[in-house]
Amino acid sequence: MTFTLITAGGTIDKVYGTGLGVHDLHVGEPVAPEILRKMFGVFRFSHREALRKDSLEMTEADRRLICEMAFWDHDEEQRILITHGTDTMIETAKALAQDKALSEKRIVFIGASQPACMRDSDAPARIGFGLGVLLTSRKPGVIIAMDGIHTDPDYCQKNEDGIFRSYS
Repeated sequence: MTFTLITAGGTIDKVYGTGLGVHDLHVGEPVAPEILRKMFGVFRFSHREALRKDSLEMTEADRRLICEMAFWDHDEEQRILITHGTDTMIETAKALAQDKALSEKRIVFIGASQPACMRDSDAPARIGFGLGVLLTSRKPGVIIAMDGIHTDPDYCQKNEDGIFRSYS
């Protein structure tokens, strides 16, 4: 089974800066390809890096780029996993859901609350959950797979506590 991984930055890829007294994080190399190789060596995937941004810094042009990458060069691949910052993940997912060129694809968005570089990161679990949703969902469409839910972005919200909830 194959799928495409598109990485767009966000907390999952954040790393600590270096030097004396540095406390801030910045978006670094994508971590999902290595986590997937370690966890799921039986699956083949291609990786496309769209961005290395905090999702609060994303623009409409960035969202268009992600849409293009989901369609562009992936005509034969119908399953796409996208790592994205959680603050604006729903906005980007809705942008992809509106793109008629992607209507036959199954696209799953995931993100992390803690950077993968941290000992107690939720990144591997989130990637595993997202991949499970991607590979078992039967119908095409865009799905948010976060905090134990998998739902259409039109029926999803990130609450003030940072937890994604589904509603209908």
